[in-house]
Order: sequence, then C-alpha cells, then structure tokens
Amino acid sequence: MLIFESQREARGQTLKLLLAFGLTVLLLLVAVNAALALAWGLTWSFWVPGAMFPRHFFEVNTAVTLLFVLGGWWVETSRLSGG
Repeated sequence: MLIFESQREARGQTLKLLLAFGLTVLLLLVAVNAALALAWGLTWSFWVPGAMFPRHFFEVNTAVTLLFVLGGWWVETSRLSGG
C-alpha cells in the first residue's frame, strides 16, 4: 500500500508543479511585454506620431517569448528522457 500512497502524492506534486510552471510562464509573458512596451514608449513614442505601438506588437512579443520558453522546455525534456 505504500507504493500507491507514494504515487498519489507524486501526482499531487506533479499537478502543483505544472500549475506553478503555467503561472510562471504567464508572469514572464506579462513582464516581457511590459518591459518591451516601456522600452518602446521611452524610445519611439516621442518621435513617431500616431499609434503608440506598432501593429501586432504584443502578439509578436508573446509568440517569440513562448517560442523560447516552450522550445527550451522541449529541449530539456528530450535531453532528460534520452538518459
């Protein structure tokens, strides 16, 4: 019975870790977009009249950040599963 209890506890820990990973990725996306928006605002918004941000500014930032995060996750998972 100790094995089943250990498995149940491991599943609970896995769920907590997955939720923590998801929250971390979400906070990273918010931080990266905020930092890039601030950098853009301090450099270009004073000089370029019209729209504050270029078209698809936040979508591209989010996609590139997710590419790096999920790509790194995939590489590490592949490396660890390979032995």
